Amino acid sequence: QAGFVPDPLTVNSLIRHYCATNQAARAFEVYEAAGKRGAPSPNLLTLTALSESCSVASAAARTADGRKMWMSRSLSLYTAGQALLSERSSLNYEGSPPRG
Repeated sequence: QAGFVPDPLTVNSLIRHYCATNQAARAFEVYEAAGKRGAPSPNLLTLTALSESCSVASAAARTADGRKMWMSRSLSLYTAGQALLSERSSLNYEGSPPRG
């Protein structure tokens, strides 16, 4: 539906379901579609599940290009995970000691 932005729980659940059922391509479709619709970034558990799915899909790929595509996707997830960690480390939670 045009204009629909799925909530993080829905996105994370769908992605993890597809990863758990060896449907890496479908998991990536959900991940990319959610990003295009402005949904918040998946959590670290979901990024990890996606990365593991990339590894499985790469091992099962029949061509060198297929393996390269899945490993490239895995590296992009690593970058997304690093950005998420960086974003979280800059948050100042009430009652937490000052950073730096």
